[in-house]
Amino acid sequence: MKYRHGLKFDYPEDVHAHMISPKQVRDDKLDAEFPYYDKSFKLRFVQFFLQLFMIIVVFPINFFKYGCRVKGKSRLIQFRRSYFRGCITVCNHVFEWDYICVRHAMGPRRGYVTVWKENHNSDKGQLMRYAGSIPIPDTNNISAMHKFNDDVGRALSDGKMVHFYPEGSMWYFYEGLRQFMPGAFYYAVTYNKPVFPLAISFRPRKGLFKLFNKNEPCVTIEIGVPVYPNQQLTKANAIKDLSERCFKHMKKMIESNTPDIPEDESAKK
Repeated sequence: MKYRHGLKFDYPEDVHAHMISPKQVRDDKLDAEFPYYDKSFKLRFVQFFLQLFMIIVVFPINFFKYGCRVKGKSRLIQFRRSYFRGCITVCNHVFEWDYICVRHAMGPRRGYVTVWKENHNSDKGQLMRYAGSIPIPDTNNISAMHKFNDDVGRALSDGKMVHFYPEGSMWYFYEGLRQFMPGAFYYAVTYNKPVFPLAISFRPRKGLFKLFNKNEPCVTIEIGVPVYPNQQLTKANAIKDLSERCFKHMKKMIESNTPDIPEDESAKK
């Protein structure tokens, strides 16, 4: 029987609905003039030192707090051309530190991450910006979405990694995999870039890890083999095909990295 953490959450009926409502402390105008992909020296300078801080301080904290274990790191060497020439990463969105896990797994490269505009305007928004966030504007603002699309494309063309959460929202410690939204795969097909699927799964706390966080499970993140767009298909079919292949790959990784436990131990939960 597969391990289940036993935590209880009231998940929304809509698979893309949000479980959080961050307080808005800023009001950045995410319009056609906003620098979604900011290449300024100031921001890149801060990002460089933040990356060092994450490596020296944050990643070790993540290890002790969540027992973060990375699998598949050798694939970044095996597929280094895809890794260094611009790619998209996708991962299930399951807790507030999951992007730390993604950065830990895909390091030493920094990369960028698309974020919900409410998170961008929250009290953590500026820190997210320094970490490489690209806020997503309102989809009904056509000119802003054009600028956002162009900036994501420029980042990929510059050989950067751009991370997406295809589930669209964060659900605390959700053990399954929710339906994907098409955004990440649209950009992969449009700019003919590979997608590195990553998957976070949970395992029980044992030994030393019980001292740091008794209630929440330990996490494992695996880097999958990159998935490439099928350019022989029409664009709409290529997006759907790429999404489905990544979904299957991620679901398989979640299942394979979730440990089996004895039935009598599961009955105690």
